[in-house]
Amino acid sequence: MSVRSVMKIAAVAALGSLALTGCGSKPGSGSSGSGSGSSGSTTAAKAVGKKINACMVLDTGGVDDRSFNQSSWDGMKAANAANPNISIKYVPSNSGADYTPNLTKLATGGCATVIGVGGLMSDNVKSAAKTYPKVHFAEVDSPGTGANFYGIQYNTAQAGFLGGYLAASLTKTGKVGTWGGLNIPPVTIYMDGFQEGVQYYNTQNKKSVQVLGWDEKTKKGTFSNSFTDQNKGKSVSQSMASNGADIIFPVAGGSGLGAGAAAQPPAAS
Repeated sequence: MSVRSVMKIAAVAALGSLALTGCGSKPGSGSSGSGSGSSGSTTAAKAVGKKINACMVLDTGGVDDRSFNQSSWDGMKAANAANPNISIKYVPSNSGADYTPNLTKLATGGCATVIGVGGLMSDNVKSAAKTYPKVHFAEVDSPGTGANFYGIQYNTAQAGFLGGYLAASLTKTGKVGTWGGLNIPPVTIYMDGFQEGVQYYNTQNKKSVQVLGWDEKTKKGTFSNSFTDQNKGKSVSQSMASNGADIIFPVAGGSGLGAGAAAQPPAAS
């Protein structure tokens, strides 16, 4: 199997894992692996028998980003399919400047529940929850709880760990890589887990697979500084590949799709 074909598999697998999970705390940090607080489950229980408007503010990248926006909206659609009394809608965000206006629009527009997607929106959602105490708010990728706020997190270091272990077992060059969208905990927790998975594989199999792009101890690594710029994601991935990484694990939402582009074989001349 060629370096390029192995890299393609890893890029697609990593993007798939991001589409299925929200970010959370590392093993041993006290996280239970589920959302914190009780207001969300109580609200859902009360909503079963009556009509409710449930609304969502998406982060940048669009509803079809193959990552947090898409998987979160898929969950809303599943709720509507299971209970037609739940009416759903979303509003997109083109930048961080849209977070508060979008939250305000939904909170004052008849939404009983407003869900924000993405840890970068956390402060905006918590502020909106204080401003509109009669509206229930939830935040994907954020901790915390309150009378009308519910933080939703999962222990994504575990998913990263499995990805790292698998990558270490498949590499042909002895080098694997990971890079993120931004150097923030919801991203680097994945990268911590990835590196730990590689280290565990090395310990168990007496190997010395190297990780490019992240150092858990120094918290320094490689980032595209975007969750949407696929061209940047492609160039970052190509750079890692040129340095010997044949398996790459991006943690960057839509920007991570650039890893898939970098893994594609060159067009026939």
